[in-house]
Amino acid sequence: MWRSFDQVVQEKAEQLATMAALRARWGLHYRVIERHFIGYQMIQRHELTTTEPDGTVTHRLQAAAFLTVRNGQVHELDEYLDSREVAGLAAGMASGPAGV
Repeated sequence: MWRSFDQVVQEKAEQLATMAALRARWGLHYRVIERHFIGYQMIQRHELTTTEPDGTVTHRLQAAAFLTVRNGQVHELDEYLDSREVAGLAAGMASGPAGV
C-alpha cells in the first residue's frame, strides 16, 4: 500500500498492525462515498471517522483509493490522504485515550 502523505509503501502486515492500533485507541467508522470500477481497477472515495467510547467524534479523514487486481488478487493499493488530517490522527494516537 502506497500512501500519499508520506510517500511510503507499507506492506500488508504493517497496514494491518496500523489498523489494529487505531481500533485499540478509537472506534472506527468507515463510509464509502463513491466507488467506480474501470477494467481491473477500483477507484473509491471514502471517509474514516474515529470516535471515543461515548460516541464523540475525534477525527474525520477523507481519502481516495486506487486498487488494482491481477490474477484475482489485490496487487496494489494507493491511498491519498490529507497530511493535516493524518497529523491530527497521529497526535491523537500519541496522546492516548481521552482523560488519560
